[in-house]
Amino acid sequence: MVRSALRCCVTAIGCGQDLAEQFAPHLSDACELHDIKGPVRLAAFLAQIAHESGALRHTRELWGPTPAQARYEGRKDLGNTHLGDGFLYRGRGLLQVTGRAGYAGASQRLGVDLLAAPELLEQPRWAALSAADWWAAHGCNALADAGDFTALTRRINGGTNGLEDRLQRWARAKEALAGRQKSRRRRRRRNPHRPCQSQPRPHHGRMPSRTPRSRHRSPLRPPVRRSRCRA
Repeated sequence: MVRSALRCCVTAIGCGQDLAEQFAPHLSDACELHDIKGPVRLAAFLAQIAHESGALRHTRELWGPTPAQARYEGRKDLGNTHLGDGFLYRGRGLLQVTGRAGYAGASQRLGVDLLAAPELLEQPRWAALSAADWWAAHGCNALADAGDFTALTRRINGGTNGLEDRLQRWARAKEALAGRQKSRRRRRRRNPHRPCQSQPRPHHGRMPSRTPRSRHRSPLRPPVRRSRCRA
């Protein structure tokens, strides 16, 4: 269900067709792995990653550095305790994993050394997996289920930056997923007696002929002689 749902709505949140085709399989696997299923969770997740990544175009934080980015250096809450950590462990992935501590946690959960190879998070597979991993590790499914999109944005962003854009993408994702569900219900109503896939298919051609019975008698059974009545 997740793969087909992603195909129908990933372009609805503003992503180009090429990027949608490139990321959809990896997003599908990531969502299945972290239980981001159903229209409520999917719509919230897709809206947030679309905003954070510029509609899947940026898997690495655009670097100025801006004044905020310059302050990454030496930030203990990000785990940036070594000189150069701020730039080396800038935001990557579809939810912008940031800081030495963030990369270390993702490395442990994903089973790959992102501290040694942080650029892996720029690849579609790891960008998608890291986003779904961060989402699950920070309790975002529960916030999505509760429908508290503002609290969800604060959990991801630390504030409400870009809230209006996130809300617009959320609305488009929900609309696309709802349209898909309506389409499926219409198909079911048009063909309510469609057989289940587990049922054997009817044979429309000629029925296979039965195997002819052998005319040879079993050697264990002697032939039966019938007596003739004579007048």
